[in-house]
Amino acid sequence: MAVNSYLRSPIVLFLGAGASAPLGKLMMGDFVTHLSTLPDIGGSNLFQTIADKKRDLEFLLEELGELESKAYIDDQRIDPAGGHPVSPFQSTAQEASSLRKLIERQVFLHYRSFDKTGSGKVRLHLLPLFDAVSKVLGAGEPLVVFTTNYDPAVEEFVRQASGAYTLFDGFGHDSTLDEIVWSQIAFTNWKPSNSNRREILLIKLHGSTNWIEHNGRIAKLPGPGHIATDDDAMTNVLIYPAQGKVAATDPFFTAYYLFQHFLKSAKCLLAVGYSFRDLDASTRLRTAMIDNENLRVGLVDPSAEDIREMLAKQSIPSVAIPGKYDPTTPHLPSSPNAVTVVPKIQAFLEESINVRTSQT
Repeated sequence: MAVNSYLRSPIVLFLGAGASAPLGKLMMGDFVTHLSTLPDIGGSNLFQTIADKKRDLEFLLEELGELESKAYIDDQRIDPAGGHPVSPFQSTAQEASSLRKLIERQVFLHYRSFDKTGSGKVRLHLLPLFDAVSKVLGAGEPLVVFTTNYDPAVEEFVRQASGAYTLFDGFGHDSTLDEIVWSQIAFTNWKPSNSNRREILLIKLHGSTNWIEHNGRIAKLPGPGHIATDDDAMTNVLIYPAQGKVAATDPFFTAYYLFQHFLKSAKCLLAVGYSFRDLDASTRLRTAMIDNENLRVGLVDPSAEDIREMLAKQSIPSVAIPGKYDPTTPHLPSSPNAVTVVPKIQAFLEESINVRTSQT
């Protein structure tokens, strides 16, 4: 994929699940707890067995996928009670398949939109973060946002931002098809506008709930989108949670390619509420650091120190900024989040720019 010289920025922002949690979106462990309250899922012994082993949505879906993929095993035995052949393993595989589909449906429904409270907080929630990044960017430099989230937080923010920010996400109107469609060429041809508004380049690494693939193209639907499982003519374009996922097809492949491309020339990567458990993301980061050894990585998360240690084992140095990014929620003096992380973020960004400037 050819990329033009405009596709670069000194700051790359990465939003993980923790960035949307204050807007009402559940984290991986909390989502499993939520699923356990649903009779058709929580009532399954197979679900409870896996959830008891590790309360994590990625782990749960990965285990169910593994069991489902082994449905070909013929484990027939003679039932001593009735003498009829039974296949206990295949029945487990079938239950795993059924559970996976039910859980993916719940994931889709939960993350596709915000309730009234969450929607009302989006602008005030993201504005301090986006403004902090924008302050250290030059004229015409895009605010580059990568995210593994399916939710429409960034899109909703731009809609509420009263023209201060604009959005580019690789989709454009195709007059022939009369559809909003994704194109790899759209990123190749992107150029900064002449307006005073800061342009956000949004790259959703795992897709979005309102993206569908049909007739060989990827289109964006208005609104939150709908589940396409019952429609053979279209499929939803998103990667459901799984620890071992590999993005080998578009638009995911291009998204990860762009992630590595931006990091090769960036001065810092700021990850907010992201655990780096995604193998594709951490591999691309490590590869980019071979060409850009001075790239600084900042981690904003309550478990930032643990994430820093995990990345260090992968030869990825980083700076921990412990704390929850939640600027709209009042913090009690006794709370570890009493001092908002926004000033720390601003200081990290400014230091990153100054360090790299002095080195060059």
